Amino acid sequence: MHKESHLLLLCVQQGAPSLVHSVPGAVGAADLLQAGNAEVLLTDVAADPAVVAAHVIEMLDEGERLLHVARRAAERARSW
Repeated sequence: MHKESHLLLLCVQQGAPSLVHSVPGAVGAADLLQAGNAEVLLTDVAADPAVVAAHVIEMLDEGERLLHVARRAAERARSW
């Protein structure tokens, strides 16, 4: 496991919602947590910084969604 993936898992176990790179073929956290199961939030971190920032701000405005993603990810991480 990559050091970054290990750190991500420690964070999600404590209930931190995570935003990960969503480009097909990317390796890492997206392999461990599934967006289809509402366990992680996705974005293209290689996109224009203004686009990424707008996406992050949009997600921060969705408090209930963040809580839901955080809970689902924590449940999955703790199951390992």
